[in-house]
Amino acid sequence: MQKTNQAPQVSPAIPADFQPGTLVQLNTSAARWTRTSFRTAIVLGAIKSGDSYMGMVWFWTEGEPEFTRTIRTVVPTEVTRARTTLLDMPDGAYWTLREHYEAAQDAGTADGAEEHQEQAARFLRVLEDAFKAADLARYGRS
Repeated sequence: MQKTNQAPQVSPAIPADFQPGTLVQLNTSAARWTRTSFRTAIVLGAIKSGDSYMGMVWFWTEGEPEFTRTIRTVVPTEVTRARTTLLDMPDGAYWTLREHYEAAQDAGTADGAEEHQEQAARFLRVLEDAFKAADLARYGRS
């Protein structure tokens, strides 16, 4: 057997901006987003693309979660982490986001749910822990 001195291949770490529950804002210079009027989204997770990662984000103010319409992929250069988090965003915005999340979960698990509703609920399931932690930190309950 021949020995090699090559270091093992290490995949790049998932960017902190792509952790589920992170709020991000689109950079105004992101050319493919010129038609998007809303700039703030919540990260659902990361997708490995070659040697780098793309983030999957939900623009909750644009409506119910639907892939390619309100759930989109972004690359790290297209977004920056928002200064606001689930813990310190205004209560009104937090509860609007929370209500959209819960409505999507309820629709996706209801009897007779359509395929796109079930898919949306699966996409959003990754936010469950983030919302529980935010509720606990904000209101002392989960």
